[in-house]
Amino acid sequence: MVDPNAIQAISPVGRKVGFFKVLSFSFLSIYIFLLLVNTIYVAIDSRSIMPVIKNLGDTFLLSSQHISDISKEIVSNNGGYIQSPDFFTGIWNYLKMYGMMYIYLYTLYCWFKVLMWIYSHSPMSDTSKQFKNFSLALVTFILLQSVLLLAYAGVNKEIGCFYGCSKSAIYYLELPVMWVYDFLVAVPLLIKPATSISQSMVGNSTLM
Repeated sequence: MVDPNAIQAISPVGRKVGFFKVLSFSFLSIYIFLLLVNTIYVAIDSRSIMPVIKNLGDTFLLSSQHISDISKEIVSNNGGYIQSPDFFTGIWNYLKMYGMMYIYLYTLYCWFKVLMWIYSHSPMSDTSKQFKNFSLALVTFILLQSVLLLAYAGVNKEIGCFYGCSKSAIYYLELPVMWVYDFLVAVPLLIKPATSISQSMVGNSTLM
């Protein structure tokens, strides 16, 4: 008798499903690796457990703000790579910036996956209503991030005013939406580092 699972595995649909599973696992593996490397780096640099805990908390709870900050930095520098007298320092800062960007983006992806799973197994919806689950997850994400960002800024006394200044209460309430705009503005500049790095390599080779 022919095994149905074997037929599904070699069919076009089966191969496509298998490909996406491998791709999903690859993205998750990169995320875990980068998160582990960053945690070890913070632990070695600070030689204390508290900065590690704070860093992990910031990563999981304040990702939208971090993406907005990195995107603005990329735009202000006209690219993610900043030329440095030390070529390897510039490369390290470049890799660190984009590594952290990946961590924060994947963290937000995890937020949506968890919230969508919760709604798909709740009395409000079911697994067949993906658009409804996504819409509910999006609204919940914006509300939760707004509360977390505002609370964090309030505890650290970072709120300058209610409205009109650079660090207003409205600014933190808008961040869970505005980070998307900041990121999209920075996207065209993500390909510029290759040119900057090559120019830096040529400059360093000339000095040698």
